[in-house]
Amino acid sequence: MKGSGRCLCGAVAFTVATRAHTAHECHCSQCRNWSGHVWAYVTMRWDEIAFTRDNGLRWYSHTPKAQRGFCGECGSTLFWRRNGAAKVDVSAGAFDMPTGLRLGAPSFPENHGDYYGL
Repeated sequence: MKGSGRCLCGAVAFTVATRAHTAHECHCSQCRNWSGHVWAYVTMRWDEIAFTRDNGLRWYSHTPKAQRGFCGECGSTLFWRRNGAAKVDVSAGAFDMPTGLRLGAPSFPENHGDYYGL
């Protein structure tokens, strides 16, 4: 996948060059609280992302082991990264279309919200 992405307001914008072609969805309670529903993401290496704008990028340490990246201007959910890891999960919805992505296996489907069925 080669493409670009951004937050809603454009204060965080990036390009990617990755072999990733699969998006996943996470149903864990933390991702549901953070995104407002299920969170769709693409896993790639952090060094495959080049920022064209990052003045809005903020990080929230939600656990001692990981951080969540978001836009401090518009609030868009963008990244999940384990501390010190070479890989990062990037919000699939942040990518400009066409993405060429296909949805793969879900994470934590047993934790899905009680308002939708799997």
